[in-house]
Amino acid sequence: MTRPPIPLLAPNVTCGFPYFDPDVFETGLGVQYFKEAGVALISRPNVNIAAAAGFLDSFDDSLGFREYLFDPVNIDDGAQAAKYAGQGCYQSYSAKRTWNKDAGRYLDHIKELGHGSVLEAASYGFQFWGVDRALTHELVRHRMLSFSQTSQRFCDDKALRFVERPEYQPERLPDDAGDELKRDVAWADTKFQQIINSFVSHYELSAENLGSARDHGHPLLQGGSATEKRKHLNQVARECLPNCCEAPIVVTGNARAWRGFLDQRATPHADVPIRELAIKVLKALLVTSPLLFGDYEIAKQDDGTEAATTAYRKV
Repeated sequence: MTRPPIPLLAPNVTCGFPYFDPDVFETGLGVQYFKEAGVALISRPNVNIAAAAGFLDSFDDSLGFREYLFDPVNIDDGAQAAKYAGQGCYQSYSAKRTWNKDAGRYLDHIKELGHGSVLEAASYGFQFWGVDRALTHELVRHRMLSFSQTSQRFCDDKALRFVERPEYQPERLPDDAGDELKRDVAWADTKFQQIINSFVSHYELSAENLGSARDHGHPLLQGGSATEKRKHLNQVARECLPNCCEAPIVVTGNARAWRGFLDQRATPHADVPIRELAIKVLKALLVTSPLLFGDYEIAKQDDGTEAATTAYRKV
């Protein structure tokens, strides 16, 4: 079967920060939903090893350690942080060290040996949106990453959005898909939109009923400030919402942790939504630090999606 083009191209870049902005769709009743994840790099390393001049100067001049500061080749800050940390393990600051022009070879050797601790010197933070509760439930299992997730207790239906799985999206079908398959997927797409319309309606009715119950003295809905009461009401009303409810999240981790995430989630074995998220993360990191992540190879799969592999797993 002829597959459509891969939708995940190179990221946009603003001031050195790559991002993927997905379209926002609406049902006939105005309920918003996404068909793919949004990914934006919002933080990255800012390295100035010149601040360590006092440390390097504290050694005998004959060692030539200060010359470390005058490497003529600039490399990205994440790679510089990891390289400096690694060379510090052996006080490899003299002219005999590996210079920045050979940083790629040096860092690949680090990965090959599994000396991943030096990769922890570089951290990157991402905003993810257009991701649902099912995906973030899997995402937060990566304990080496740090998470700041939108509170579903605090937020009400004003920011309520959903995520459609790729299997329900007609545009994902190959050009030569049969009529029966097209009909099946069109039905799933229509049903998805109907379902999220009904969930929003159910949420609004539940919130209204709970507000009435609170006003009529329900003992479990009393007490606290007006803000606390509103949070409590939102929390109870959201019990009816499905896994496809959007759950935006900020995720921060060092290069080693992100590699661990990619090793598990960018592979062909990962569920498609989280794999496509991982591929976007990888593409953003490749723009930001090719020396730390350039060993990953992205390949098109038989189903038209992408997956990544590396020779240096579990660094």
